[in-house]
Amino acid sequence: TREAVVHIATSPSSKNATTAIKKIIARFGSDIKIINDNGSENMKDVEDFLAQMNITQYWTRPYTPKDKAFNERFHRALYRDASKGMFGLSLQAFERGGAFRDYRRLAG
Repeated sequence: TREAVVHIATSPSSKNATTAIKKIIARFGSDIKIINDNGSENMKDVEDFLAQMNITQYWTRPYTPKDKAFNERFHRALYRDASKGMFGLSLQAFERGGAFRDYRRLAG
Protein backbone atom coordinates (compact mmCIF):
# COMPACT_ATOMS: atom_id res chain seq x y z
CA THR A 1 0.00 0.00 0.00
CA ARG A 2 1.08 3.58 -0.47
CA GLU A 3 -0.81 4.84 2.55
CA ALA A 4 1.01 6.06 5.62
CA VAL A 5 0.22 6.40 9.29
CA VAL A 6 1.98 9.28 11.03
CA HIS A 7 2.35 9.18 14.79
CA ILE A 8 3.77 12.34 16.33
CA ALA A 9 5.48 11.76 19.66
CA THR A 10 7.43 14.01 22.00
CA SER A 11 10.38 11.63 22.34
CA PRO A 12 11.77 8.54 20.63
CA SER A 13 11.03 5.50 22.79
CA SER A 14 9.97 1.92 22.29
CA LYS A 15 6.72 2.74 24.11
CA ASN A 16 5.93 5.51 21.60
CA ALA A 17 6.93 3.26 18.71
CA THR A 18 4.59 0.56 20.01
CA THR A 19 1.77 3.13 20.12
CA ALA A 20 2.51 4.00 16.48
CA ILE A 21 2.44 0.33 15.47
CA LYS A 22 -0.91 -0.10 17.22
CA LYS A 23 -2.24 2.75 15.04
CA ILE A 24 -0.89 0.99 11.97
CA ILE A 25 -2.65 -2.24 12.99
CA ALA A 26 -5.88 -0.33 13.62
CA ARG A 27 -5.68 1.06 10.07
CA PHE A 28 -4.37 -1.94 8.11
CA GLY A 29 -4.98 -4.98 10.33
CA SER A 30 -2.36 -7.34 11.71
CA ASP A 31 -1.49 -9.11 8.46
CA ILE A 32 1.47 -6.78 7.91
CA LYS A 33 5.24 -6.73 7.95
CA ILE A 34 7.21 -3.95 9.67
CA ILE A 35 10.46 -2.57 8.26
CA ASN A 36 12.52 -0.73 10.87
CA ASP A 37 15.90 0.86 11.08
CA ASN A 38 18.18 -0.12 13.94
CA GLY A 39 17.13 2.63 16.33
CA SER A 40 16.73 1.67 19.97
CA GLU A 41 13.08 2.80 19.87
CA ASN A 42 12.39 -0.15 17.55
CA MET A 43 13.58 -2.65 20.12
CA LYS A 44 12.41 -3.70 23.61
CA ASP A 45 8.64 -2.99 23.78
CA VAL A 46 8.30 -3.04 19.99
CA GLU A 47 9.99 -6.42 19.56
CA ASP A 48 7.91 -7.91 22.38
CA PHE A 49 4.66 -6.49 21.00
CA LEU A 50 5.35 -7.63 17.43
CA ALA A 51 6.27 -11.13 18.61
CA GLN A 52 3.08 -11.25 20.68
CA MET A 53 1.05 -10.20 17.60
CA ASN A 54 2.99 -12.63 15.37
CA ILE A 55 4.07 -9.78 13.07
CA THR A 56 7.35 -10.07 11.18
CA GLN A 57 9.85 -7.27 11.71
CA TYR A 58 12.59 -6.67 9.14
CA TRP A 59 15.65 -4.54 9.80
CA THR A 60 17.32 -2.24 7.30
CA ARG A 61 21.06 -1.86 7.04
CA PRO A 62 22.48 1.14 8.93
CA TYR A 63 23.11 4.30 6.88
CA THR A 64 21.45 2.97 3.71
CA PRO A 65 18.67 5.39 2.70
CA LYS A 66 18.51 3.73 -0.74
CA ASP A 67 17.15 0.60 0.98
CA LYS A 68 14.01 2.53 1.83
CA ALA A 69 13.75 5.16 -0.90
CA PHE A 70 9.95 5.46 -0.67
CA ASN A 71 10.19 6.27 3.05
CA GLU A 72 12.95 8.80 2.46
CA ARG A 73 10.84 10.60 -0.17
CA PHE A 74 7.91 10.60 2.22
CA HIS A 75 10.12 12.08 4.94
CA ARG A 76 11.13 14.90 2.61
CA ALA A 77 7.49 15.59 1.74
CA LEU A 78 6.49 15.51 5.41
CA TYR A 79 9.29 17.92 6.31
CA ARG A 80 8.41 20.19 3.36
CA ASP A 81 4.75 20.31 4.35
CA ALA A 82 5.62 20.95 7.99
CA SER A 83 7.91 23.79 6.94
CA LYS A 84 4.93 25.40 5.16
CA GLY A 85 2.81 25.19 8.32
CA MET A 86 0.47 22.58 6.87
CA PHE A 87 0.13 20.81 10.23
CA GLY A 88 -0.98 23.89 12.12
CA LEU A 89 2.45 24.18 13.76
CA SER A 90 5.50 26.20 12.94
CA LEU A 91 8.44 24.13 11.71
CA GLN A 92 10.31 25.05 14.89
CA ALA A 93 7.47 23.76 17.09
CA PHE A 94 7.22 20.64 14.95
CA GLU A 95 10.94 19.92 15.36
CA ARG A 96 11.11 21.04 18.99
CA GLY A 97 8.32 18.59 19.85
CA GLY A 98 10.40 15.84 18.31
CA ALA A 99 7.64 15.08 15.83
CA PHE A 100 9.71 14.91 12.66
CA ARG A 101 12.66 13.18 14.30
CA ASP A 102 10.39 10.56 15.86
CA TYR A 103 8.36 10.01 12.74
CA ARG A 104 11.52 9.44 10.70
CA ARG A 105 12.61 6.77 13.14
CA LEU A 106 9.21 5.13 13.26
CA ALA A 107 8.71 5.09 9.57
CA GLY A 108 12.24 4.03 8.68
